[in-house]
Amino acid sequence: MSSLELRALKEIKGNKGLNRDDFYAKLKPSLDEIIFPNGAPRGVYYNYYTNRSN
Repeated sequence: MSSLELRALKEIKGNKGLNRDDFYAKLKPSLDEIIFPNGAPRGVYYNYYTNRSN
């Protein structure tokens, strides 16, 4: 696992239980910078979050 992935997981674990709107307001900018610097379709971000926030 890369240091960027670890950084993203730390952000996600610190913000568990967000609904979709709160997620996009709080974490999407961080994930843009860390994991998806070239962007991604909207659903990819939330799926990444929900798959790793459990």
